[in-house]
Amino acid sequence: GESGECGSPRSAAVPGGHGAAEESLNGQDGIDGQATLRKKRDSILGRARIGAQLACQQFETQESLQGEDRSSTLSSPPFGLKPRSAPPSPACSPPCLHPLTQAPPIDSDPSPCSPGDGSEQSSVFLRNKGLDSGEPQFTIRRRMEQLREEAEMMGQLRESIESRLKVALSEDLGGSLMDGVVLCHLVNHLRPQSVASVHVPSTTVPKLSMAKCRRNVENFLDACRKLGVPEEKLCLPHHILEEKGLVKVCTTVQALVDEMCLKQALFP
Repeated sequence: GESGECGSPRSAAVPGGHGAAEESLNGQDGIDGQATLRKKRDSILGRARIGAQLACQQFETQESLQGEDRSSTLSSPPFGLKPRSAPPSPACSPPCLHPLTQAPPIDSDPSPCSPGDGSEQSSVFLRNKGLDSGEPQFTIRRRMEQLREEAEMMGQLRESIESRLKVALSEDLGGSLMDGVVLCHLVNHLRPQSVASVHVPSTTVPKLSMAKCRRNVENFLDACRKLGVPEEKLCLPHHILEEKGLVKVCTTVQALVDEMCLKQALFP
């Protein structure tokens, strides 16, 4: 009987213990499930946060690369082109250059030209331009010197003829010599009978024909050649007849006078 009494409480206590154990297990499972859910949510949020940070970094990297490309495109334009926003070069600015047809004034105001390298380059350009524009001035100066030398030679020719023939030639020296009469008289004065026949104007025929003028000129040149004037110093007939080479005529007459003076000095 005691064993039965003692067994009933033990048997009754066992079911109650199983229920409490099951309840404690179910509670532990609920806590573990909530922790697992929190871990999953945290991991999902962490991955999302990391993905968002990576996306932000990629976006910033792309923006920085695009900004560098745009800046390099603006700073290095294609060959031969300039960006619209770039200021013009000081050396090529219109206010710094003067027209090519006139030299810059000495007392001009240098304020339009920008200071620095631009003004130096423009001044070098203007100096070079001054040298280029100096070529016509040199040509004009050389031509004026040539005309002065020719005028001196004309004066010497006039003096040489007038002093020897005791005549006064007209202002038109070429017109006075074109018929060959004066030149033939000159060579006959230096060496008599050098020209045997000289065609001269008359009161009835005050002007010689072109044929007689040419004959006089050719006789003068032949006499110069016989008297020893070098061939390179002899003028041509048209230099006298057409008045197109008075400098050559001066050279011939001067060579004739020099040759005769030398012969007179050697053979008095």
